[in-house]
Amino acid sequence: MESASAPATATAAVKKSPLAWSNEALRLTGESKFVRNVAITNLQRIPNVNDLLLRELRGPQKALALDAIAALGLTSLVPKLLDFAVRDDTGQSYLTIDALITPGNITQVLESYQSRLLCRWWCKSLSPAAKIVILEALGRTETLLSAAQLRRLFNGNSYEVRGAILRYARRFLLQGNHPEFLEIVHLALGARPMQVRQQAQFMLAELKTGVRL
Repeated sequence: MESASAPATATAAVKKSPLAWSNEALRLTGESKFVRNVAITNLQRIPNVNDLLLRELRGPQKALALDAIAALGLTSLVPKLLDFAVRDDTGQSYLTIDALITPGNITQVLESYQSRLLCRWWCKSLSPAAKIVILEALGRTETLLSAAQLRRLFNGNSYEVRGAILRYARRFLLQGNHPEFLEIVHLALGARPMQVRQQAQFMLAELKTGVRL
């Protein structure tokens, strides 16, 4: 059973140790709701926590800092996170940004996502993980890309990204919208590796197009 003095004790520890923020961040996952809420409260009480977490993005505890930013709902950091994401090849920063999307910043975020995914210079610098997260976000928000844009992305990327492109197209095709996206599915039928071809075959069966598999 959690002690009633736990919040006060943990808060005191946060104030004493400069590393205590990471101890609190570790309690954000895999713990009870009570423990998570205490951790969030203690993180909120750290002076200048926004600046602290931004600094930590440059260090070895980057992943923890991103978790904390998401848990605290620090939407004011979205512009800085978009800048940081350029140098993050894990794609985790984009997951954090996704968690911080609001009606007030969604336009900025999605426009940035599109430009990074479609601009040739950005495409070369984005990691596969980042591209997958961006494609999932664009699909979830029903942000429309053209068939020509999807075709160019498909032809120039790894099989993991190709799978994400097919999932993006599937979302619209299942709604009965944008039949031109079938072009991407047919393109995948002749692509490598086998996993991409199989994914395309399953999509055709699901859509009941009548194409012989």
